[in-house]
Amino acid sequence: MVNMASKNSISAIAVLDLARELMLLKILDSKSLLSLEQSFEATLDNHSNQADITNTLERRVPEEVLVNLWRLVEESSACPEVGILIGSKVNNDAKGVLANWISQCQTLDEAFSIFNDNIVLLNASENWTLERRDKYIKLSFNFSSPYEYPIAAIDRSMSALVMWASDLCGGPIVVESASFRHAVPKYKDLYVPIFGKNIIFSADENSLIFNASIVDETIKSANPYLQEVVAKRAQKVLANISVENSAVVASVRALLVSNVARYNSVESVCREMHLSRTSLYRKLKAEDKSFREILEEVQLEKYQHGLEQGMVVADLCDLLGFSDPSTFYKARKRWRKTN
Repeated sequence: MVNMASKNSISAIAVLDLARELMLLKILDSKSLLSLEQSFEATLDNHSNQADITNTLERRVPEEVLVNLWRLVEESSACPEVGILIGSKVNNDAKGVLANWISQCQTLDEAFSIFNDNIVLLNASENWTLERRDKYIKLSFNFSSPYEYPIAAIDRSMSALVMWASDLCGGPIVVESASFRHAVPKYKDLYVPIFGKNIIFSADENSLIFNASIVDETIKSANPYLQEVVAKRAQKVLANISVENSAVVASVRALLVSNVARYNSVESVCREMHLSRTSLYRKLKAEDKSFREILEEVQLEKYQHGLEQGMVVADLCDLLGFSDPSTFYKARKRWRKTN
């Protein structure tokens, strides 16, 4: 197996906000938090200095810092409902680059589009998908990460989306129904004020269903000028993140080189890398590559090597992952045109 250690980075201010909420709930103390990452102390100090606020808003920390924080929460049985408690609070003083960006949008539809397309600014492992129907929209959620996030993290992300949407619009956003993959918790009554009464546990997916009309809800803080300013700044941050996470193409290529017949589909690569299809495409796009391009490059290299070894068509098909000779011949025709 190829080592797929996560190189994902997280918005530092989002981690800082979570940490402070956990301290307020007396779940963790500052010493425990600082033990997660030595640089976390600097993040705390910087946030108290208004001159450094821009640096703090754009600062990144390794995903492992956030995951270890959630692990400490999971190990503490004092407050299993912590995800719901924290997610139900909106802290406008803890807005990172992405939150500031969507706050200037005109409608929820625009805000969610920017949020989902640029989720890497917050945490690239958060994966939201939108399904539109005539009368409703469905948002499905999961973490696509080599790390395992606990139930509290899922509760926090899903409740936070509802509460932030409500805050942006200046009034409650009604959830028609909500589904969670985890079993019914003892604190199930805490879900009702956020998600309504139509809640399903032990479901096949984590999802929220809204009336389709919510996409037209206007955002009270909308400001086109500020939106443009923040968008330009966000693009610079995204560019830096792309450089930091530039190992995705190399990781996909390493998998294909190791066994192209086994990993010649997006699904098999996503399973191995613990990524959703959307996350993989987004990460590859950031490096200006597609899965098909990488696959073709590796198959061509192995095809040429196979020819040098005198391999016959049947063996080449097995080596390259083609299910039948006709598919192989089509690929060979393409390769001959480009070489």
